[in-house]
Amino acid sequence: FITTFLLSAAMIINFKLHFTIALFYFLAFGTLEMCLIIANMKKVPHGAWFTLMVAGTMFCFISFWRWGVYLKHSRERKQRVRLRDGLYTSTGSNLPFIPGHSDSLKGESHILLVKLHNELPYALSRHKDIAFMYTDTSLMVNSPNSVPETFKELITNFPSLPGLFIFVAIKVATVPHVGDEERIIIQPLRDVNGLYRGIVRYGFMDRVKINETVVKTILNLIEELDTEYFQNVTEYRQWSPLNVFGRAHLSGERKYHRIHLKDDILSCVLFGFLIESIRSLFIEKLFAPLYSIQSIPSSIVSYEDPSYEHIIYVGNELEI
Repeated sequence: FITTFLLSAAMIINFKLHFTIALFYFLAFGTLEMCLIIANMKKVPHGAWFTLMVAGTMFCFISFWRWGVYLKHSRERKQRVRLRDGLYTSTGSNLPFIPGHSDSLKGESHILLVKLHNELPYALSRHKDIAFMYTDTSLMVNSPNSVPETFKELITNFPSLPGLFIFVAIKVATVPHVGDEERIIIQPLRDVNGLYRGIVRYGFMDRVKINETVVKTILNLIEELDTEYFQNVTEYRQWSPLNVFGRAHLSGERKYHRIHLKDDILSCVLFGFLIESIRSLFIEKLFAPLYSIQSIPSSIVSYEDPSYEHIIYVGNELEI
């Protein structure tokens, strides 16, 4: 019955068929399946309850998992920051870094300014190196000049930023395989020179991995976009890329941090406090541990050369 319902919905949403065709299909096959379900209801007291219990448990768990992942991705999208809000350049003569100029990494002073909320900006130097930060696809597609909040944590806790910094998102396509010529899309970020965003596409039957071939292809595309700047960053040294992964500590969002039993015992505050406590308990004790086990982003990095496997995790607090 559920399959019939989903196929009827797919006829309308995906295949754009008329509503009457989907309704006729649903009534024809749904009636037969409902007759089968009703005829088998007498088996429930004799052991069929176990199958229904397992199906109901799996349905609840999958729904809970999807709900938690949706909350996490929604919060990450809301907390993304525009690049210019956290990183900008100064017009002062002692800060010579100018976005878009190929000589911005020449000399001894390669400085950006990091802007915090209520504090004075401070200088962030650039060094000749290459880094990849792996992030969610929706952050790269929906907002072309926004970066994940993990990047802000990175620039506020480290004194220097690599000359080439590439935000990489992995996207699994709806086709079995993706050709090498269509796999990688690279675009520069407008506000700061040397920052790029890229999407690496794989088919649903491809093995998702970032290896030397993918890295060299990305760098070749960047070199075609800005040859002089790329050569300034990579000249005179044997580079090995730094792989940056975000690791969020998940916790339940709370609006009611405390209650007064005498005043709130008969109000909606007590009810809201109980609902939030149960919600936070499920998120922190069930969803967060399972998600940390399931999502090991560094597993997509598969290099044959050990010098490529430089991995760093940048953590932040995420309330969902």
